[in-house]
Amino acid sequence: MCSVGDYVFDKTKNERVQILEISEVWGFVSYKVFNASTGTVYKLSADDICAEVPEENFNESYLRYVAMHSKIKNETSGGILSKLSSGTIPLPHQLHVLNRALSNNNVRYILADEVGLGKTIEAGLIIKELKTRGLIKRILVVCPTGLVTQWSLEMQDKFNEKFHVILPEDYDTIRKITGNEDVYGQFDQVISPMDSIKPLERRVGWTEEKIAQYNEERIYSIINRAWDLAGIDEPHRVAGS
Repeated sequence: MCSVGDYVFDKTKNERVQILEISEVWGFVSYKVFNASTGTVYKLSADDICAEVPEENFNESYLRYVAMHSKIKNETSGGILSKLSSGTIPLPHQLHVLNRALSNNNVRYILADEVGLGKTIEAGLIIKELKTRGLIKRILVVCPTGLVTQWSLEMQDKFNEKFHVILPEDYDTIRKITGNEDVYGQFDQVISPMDSIKPLERRVGWTEEKIAQYNEERIYSIINRAWDLAGIDEPHRVAGS
């Protein structure tokens, strides 16, 4: 019986692939697979795959696969515990970042890759691994407002991690629904926009006392909630706050 993350042989292309997802409808099983030699994702039926590679099929594509698989395996040889089959195929440079970030007991790391190299994936890998090791439970992600939804979807789709999105305007609603005044303390995994941690300096018609009360309620309440891990996307936007 094949499982997500297993490597099998695609009989239609004579190449080794990795199973990303398994679906069953009315007794018919299909597999979403990743082909490392072509960098493509596609679906196969149960009849199209087999667990072992026929000896006569050690062709060029298969050898390319073996080379890539060996490179990824080498990057994970440092004792990574979390499964890397959660809907995404990490690239070697992302696994290298994961190993670097976990090389110290205290994870304090700046992900400064160029745009498009997958910093969100790198952050997700670090979060997943630290959770697997039992080192973190309460996680806070702060990002620009326009990226809140993207972060939530990436964590859910690629790492099967459910994060609660909390916007400043939702505070009162959350309190009424849950009956709990501690908005952030009742959730272990939270994504919030930058405005949640940026102190308000002035507002027309507001006294200094009211501004201070606002900052105490809306900002320090999130900061002082004993997070095990906090990540900030585009931290330069909160410089000087």
